[in-house]
Amino acid sequence: FNAGFQVKKKQFFRNF
Repeated sequence: FNAGFQVKKKQFFRNF
């Protein structure tokens, strides 16, 4: 699993 994806998702939800 790519940890970077988790960070990106977290950032996306934060921006949302």
